[in-house]
Formats: sequence, C-alpha cells, structure tokens
Amino acid sequence: MRLRNASKDYPRDNIVNNKSTAAGIIDAKKKTWEEIGGKLNALYPDQHLSSTKQLKSSYDHVKRKVKNEDRKFKMLLMSMNSKKKMMKM
Repeated sequence: MRLRNASKDYPRDNIVNNKSTAAGIIDAKKKTWEEIGGKLNALYPDQHLSSTKQLKSSYDHVKRKVKNEDRKFKMLLMSMNSKKKMMKM
C-alpha cells in the first residue's frame, strides 16, 4: 500500500516495467527506483526505511498477485458465461 501511495502521481511505469537489458535502461531503472525509494521514505519518515531491493521485491510481489487475481477473475467470468449459454439451450 505504501508503494502505491508514493508512486500514484509518479508516471515511471515505462521505465520500471521495461524488460530491456540495455545499459541505459538498467541505469534508468536504478535511478528511478532510488527516486521512488526517496519519495516513499520521505512520506513515512517515522517508519523503517525501505531499501531499493525491498521496494522492487514488494512491487514484483504485488504485480504477481494482481496478475493471478486477474486470471482467476477471467476464469470465473468465462465459467459464468458458459453456464449462461447452457441455460439458454
């Protein structure tokens, strides 16, 4: 939750989620994560400071969780749609 609050007005998605391994992109990612970490730690100065590694790990965890929930939701919708089609027959 803290990560989302710190980055909601921080449009760096194109850098953070870039899968390229080019040196320029890697440097940009490192700088971007450091900036996000600085903003996050500034928002919550009385709490334990988060390292860049912790932030990236938390972000990846949230992305995986959202992707999994999205997959489950789509499967549920497909299941409901197939049941509706069977009822119409």
